[in-house]
Amino acid sequence: MLKLVTLVAAFVALSSPVLSYECVKNATYDWPDPENCRHYFHCHNGTLEKKSCFYLFRFNPSTLTCRWWMLVNCTAQPFTPPPTVATTALPTTELPPTEAPPSELPPTPEPEPSFK
Repeated sequence: MLKLVTLVAAFVALSSPVLSYECVKNATYDWPDPENCRHYFHCHNGTLEKKSCFYLFRFNPSTLTCRWWMLVNCTAQPFTPPPTVATTALPTTELPPTEAPPSELPPTPEPEPSFK
């Protein structure tokens, strides 16, 4: 009996897909499941959830939404990567003030007075 339980547990472990996708914190977005076009990953604030489209709908990797199955090309690649959040701010360097280059043009002459 113990061998049967061990065998079943090993089979379940090998047949269950391992989610290797990591969600970005402070962002909400959907991303296609590369194994099945009917499923997609929903990421919300760093939490990953696997979701399914409605019956006869498939997840469109180009629009990142569920669409009617006839309108979806499951082999298409998403057009944008999932959003990224910067983890550290880069230090800013203040530049010293610069002087304007000297003018190469001659000064503008004063207009001559007009008499009416």
